[in-house]
Amino acid sequence: MTSLNDRIAQFIVDRFPDEGSPVELLCVDHNGTYMVPFPCRRAEDAWRNCETNEIIEAEVAGWRLSRGKARGKPVGGRSGYLLSPCRA
Repeated sequence: MTSLNDRIAQFIVDRFPDEGSPVELLCVDHNGTYMVPFPCRRAEDAWRNCETNEIIEAEVAGWRLSRGKARGKPVGGRSGYLLSPCRA
């Protein structure tokens, strides 16, 4: 089983992403850590769902660039990373 420190080490914890950048969120609660199952972004001092713009009401432990898939193929400049901004 992966420890909390090992899991957090895979994410950025010391700064926020560029505003509008799609990211994956690692969150933590009383049961442990979990990943939010949809792309999110940081905007207006809150974490938001990229598609619905709803605020994410969870304790975010870290983030990393979204590994988006479009029709089963990687999207973006670096293999497997989605680099296009979320819609506002």
